[in-house]
Amino acid sequence: MADDARRRLAWTAGRADERRELLQRPRGAPGRLHARARASRSARRSASLPAVLRGSAGRTRPRLRDRRRRGLRAAVGAWSETLGRAAAGEADLLHVHHLTPANEAAIRCFPSLPILGQLHGTELAFLRTVEAGPPAGWRYAARWAERMRGWAQQCELVLVPPGAEAEAALLLGLERGRLRSLPGGVDPARFTRRPLAHADRFAFWRRWLVDEPRGWDM
Repeated sequence: MADDARRRLAWTAGRADERRELLQRPRGAPGRLHARARASRSARRSASLPAVLRGSAGRTRPRLRDRRRRGLRAAVGAWSETLGRAAAGEADLLHVHHLTPANEAAIRCFPSLPILGQLHGTELAFLRTVEAGPPAGWRYAARWAERMRGWAQQCELVLVPPGAEAEAALLLGLERGRLRSLPGGVDPARFTRRPLAHADRFAFWRRWLVDEPRGWDM
C-alpha cells in the first residue's frame, strides 16, 4: 500500500524528473518533493487560468481591470508595431491625430521625438460630457479622461479647431501657449451643411469608408 501511495503521489508531481526522484528514494527517506509537487500543481492551475481570474499570492479572483489593461496594452502594442514599420523613429516629429493609444505608443517608443497633437472636436466633446457628469453607462469615463489629458500634456503643441483654444486649455489642463488653432479646410461660405436622415447618413458613411474609400492608398 505504501508503494502504491508513493506511485500515486509520483504521478501527481509536475515533471518526469520529480516522479523519478520520488520512486527512487528509499522508503521513509525525508524529502521535500510533496511540497514541490503541490507547488507545481498550484502553479500549473494558476497558469491555466485566464489572466482576469489570476490573483496575487496564489489566490484566484475576478480582475476585470486586468482585462481592460490587456485591451489597452494590445492597442499600444499594435500602434508600436505600426510606427516601427513606418520608420517613425527617423522623423523629426510625430503628428498624431486625436488622443488614443497611438499617443502612448509614440511616447514609449520614441521618447526623444516631439509630438504634434491634433484634435478635431471629438475629444473635447467627450471631456465636456465627462466634466458635466457622464451617463451612467460610462463606467470608465474618468479614467479615460485622465489618460487623454496625460497624452495631450506630452505633446509639444496641440492643434484645435478655431475658437476652441480656451475650452481646450481648460479641459486638457494645458497652457494657452501650447495650443494652436487650425481650420478644418472647408469654407463654410462655399459649402452648406445638408442634414441627412439616419438611413441616408449611414449609407453615405458606408460608401465613403467601406465601399469606395479614398485616400487610403497614399
